[in-house]
Amino acid sequence: NGLTIFWAFKVGKMSAVEPVLGLELPLTVLLSIFALNESINFVQAITIAVVFLGAALTSAKEFHHLHFHKRFVEKGVMMALGAAIFGAFMSVTIGLSSKQLDPLLVVWFLFISSAFFVLPYIWLFGSFKKLHKRVNLYTPIIIGAVIADTSAWIFYAFSTHGMEVALAVSISE
Repeated sequence: NGLTIFWAFKVGKMSAVEPVLGLELPLTVLLSIFALNESINFVQAITIAVVFLGAALTSAKEFHHLHFHKRFVEKGVMMALGAAIFGAFMSVTIGLSSKQLDPLLVVWFLFISSAFFVLPYIWLFGSFKKLHKRVNLYTPIIIGAVIADTSAWIFYAFSTHGMEVALAVSISE
């Protein structure tokens, strides 16, 4: 999912890609309500709506330049939409799995399975040398990002262990 997001930002404009990525939150909430039969009360629904609206509003300072009628034809937007849909399914899957299994095991499995998908992709395109060079160049940034991302997934997995996925994903947003 991360590769798709980076690729979408590489080929598309941030003003077009970022709002589409923001769809992950309402998609996750809808999936958790309809697929997991979760129920949220009125106050929780308002809270989720406010969080989504706040996330959408922070993507741009002005709105007249966004050209909403062109949003789905600009470069990178379809990749961003795919990443948002995949992210929503991943969030719901992690939430559901964390309710039934140890949250640390769920996050570990997520990272191991991601490696099984990403490493063949890197090998297929012969990018190991480029990856090694960039890892050496940006080691402190990569270590910080890995710690932050891993911590976020662990905290999310533990939070879904004790509450509804729709609420946990909204709070973590």
